Amino acid sequence: MIELADGIFISPEHVSMIKSAGEDKCVLYTVGQSALDGHILDYPASQVAEVINDYLGEDDVEEEDEEE
Repeated sequence: MIELADGIFISPEHVSMIKSAGEDKCVLYTVGQSALDGHILDYPASQVAEVINDYLGEDDVEEEDEEE
């Protein structure tokens, strides 16, 4: 488990999707969660994805696409 934001702990391996919901908000979905039950976070989607990718040791997909 990692602390994604103040008081918000997640298991990064169980994140299935992060969707932007405006400039400084996103919706985080976990494996097996309904599309109607996402968690709204007051952080940009790119920032949340970066924290999760850093923990998992994955590269940012957008950066890889830009290099090709």
